[in-house]
Amino acid sequence: MSKILREPNGNFKKGHSANPGGRKGTEFGNWLRNNPKSMKVWEKILSAGLKDDDPRQTIAWKLIADRTAPSLRATKLNIKDTGKTPVIMIPSSKPEGSPVDTSISYDPSIKAEA
Repeated sequence: MSKILREPNGNFKKGHSANPGGRKGTEFGNWLRNNPKSMKVWEKILSAGLKDDDPRQTIAWKLIADRTAPSLRATKLNIKDTGKTPVIMIPSSKPEGSPVDTSISYDPSIKAEA
C-alpha cells in the first residue's frame, strides 16, 4: 500500500486519494448494469423520446435529461460593492441557447430603491 500524499492544508495531492478504487456499487445497481435486459429498457425509453406521437415522450425526455444533463446549481458571483445597501441582481432573460456571460460587473452609481 502506497503512502497517501497530502497538501499542507490537508487536501489530497493531485492524483492521490484515500479511496483509489472508488465507492462500490449497490447490489441493485450492479444487477441493473449487468442485466442484459437493461439495454432493451433504455432502447425503449430512447425510442419513446424520439417519437412525437408517443404519449410517453415527455416522461422519456425527463428520464434521459436527468441522467445526461447536469443539474443547474447556484453560481458564486464576485461583485465589487462599495454601497451599504444589500442588492439582489436578477439577470435579464436571454433567448434559449444563448452563451452565458460571466463578465457581469456591478455599477455603484445605480442605487437600489428602499
